[in-house]
Amino acid sequence: MVTKLSPGKIVGFVMGAWFLSISLANSMAGQIGKLTESSSSGGGELSMMESLNQYSSTYLTWGVMVVFGAAFLLLLMVPTLRKWMNGIH
Repeated sequence: MVTKLSPGKIVGFVMGAWFLSISLANSMAGQIGKLTESSSSGGGELSMMESLNQYSSTYLTWGVMVVFGAAFLLLLMVPTLRKWMNGIH
């Protein structure tokens, strides 16, 4: 779809931007994983409940709220995106 919707002269650039976005997403996933590490700042291990609470709150914030926010933004942009597609399906 990326190559189909991009202008012919910049297909390579747009594909590069696509792969760069995937790389950025993987980097962000690594940073989110660091937020859920199981050791406390004092160097001691967290209890199982504290670790589960930290894991759940991090993924609730980043995995649910951010995704719903992005989905809502894209839903609002549907008319504009369809206009930009110039009738390509």
